[in-house]
Amino acid sequence: MIILLMMTTKMNRKIILAILFCLLAISCANRKDGWMTPDTLIFLNVTNGEDTCLTWTFPSSLYYQLNIKCMSERNFYRFIEKTIEKNQAIVVSNSYFLMREDYKTLRNATADSIHKECGLEGLKRYVENNPPILVEGDKEAFLWAAYILWENNILVAEADEDAAWYTIEKR
Repeated sequence: MIILLMMTTKMNRKIILAILFCLLAISCANRKDGWMTPDTLIFLNVTNGEDTCLTWTFPSSLYYQLNIKCMSERNFYRFIEKTIEKNQAIVVSNSYFLMREDYKTLRNATADSIHKECGLEGLKRYVENNPPILVEGDKEAFLWAAYILWENNILVAEADEDAAWYTIEKR
């Protein structure tokens, strides 16, 4: 009887450990990590306290340009996600604000006409068919098209492996 009880206890421990391990694995797999990746093209408002402008960047670039030392890159992405979702502006120094002036997002007639004639699917095709290195003539149209997609919860990201843009629905 004692041997049977000991075997049952060992078997119960193994089952309990297996169940706990499964629960841990499931909770890790279901952890919501957020929609932002280092290669996601993001649009956000920056302000120096006096002026505000809509600018574009990549989260990884923003993290390093702002020289963030008080949080990890992952936590910074979560902070940026929350800031964007609340439609708030990020307060930056005057020097960084002046630098971002060159990265303003401005309305573009080409992107507007594609949107009007072909809808969001047309804008997706337009963005995905542009090379990652944006040339001056097409840069404004590309960025405005990406911004329209952004406003419609469609993200644009750069794929490192094949040097192309791709779109992701849902933000």
